Amino acid sequence: MEFKNAEQVQRKKAYHHQYYLDHAEKQKAQRKARYLAKRELISAQAKVYRQKHPEVSIRSYRKYQSVHRDELRKRQREWRLANPERAKASDSRRKRRYYIKNRELCLQKNKQWRQRNPEYAVLKTMKRRALKKLSAVNNNMIVEWMKSVRSKRFFNCYYCEERFPIKDIHFDHIVPLSKGGPHCVENLCTACPKCNCSKGAKPVRVWIESGQQLLEV
Repeated sequence: MEFKNAEQVQRKKAYHHQYYLDHAEKQKAQRKARYLAKRELISAQAKVYRQKHPEVSIRSYRKYQSVHRDELRKRQREWRLANPERAKASDSRRKRRYYIKNRELCLQKNKQWRQRNPEYAVLKTMKRRALKKLSAVNNNMIVEWMKSVRSKRFFNCYYCEERFPIKDIHFDHIVPLSKGGPHCVENLCTACPKCNCSKGAKPVRVWIESGQQLLEV
């Protein structure tokens, strides 16, 4: 008797499966109509279920995500294109939550990245300052120039004209960003630590140091 019941169950499952395949569009339309008719109730019930069974919901979503990965990515791209401001705000919140949760790991990774990419680290800082001052930014030319300078063993300070090992190099804006100087190769120079730190954000004509040559800008 048990075998007969099990066999009947299997035949019933096979029948329903085949019926769904033969009437897939009709079944989808009916489910969609039922959902739209009771959308708020179904959403509320689903929310309560997810709160009570978070592990089941996560497992179910990951399974759905693995099967419909391309479709989900396409929908996400379309949504981001249609809602750029909301997408940007969402990314910002997500990055902020991740940073708060993994602060030490993020700081360590950032430090390692700066050590591996000194030119880009300096460029990133300069770009941030330039954007704050609404200055012109030409990243590609600046990166190439910095790489060219760092490929040498020594450099000459633009201000005191002394020669220093490349490990001591500072990059400085001749006309400070705070005084309206642009963020471009023409306004950047190599400087020794002493000159760069003493000059700060002062214009060259204001910055007078003992024995320092007054440069025309």
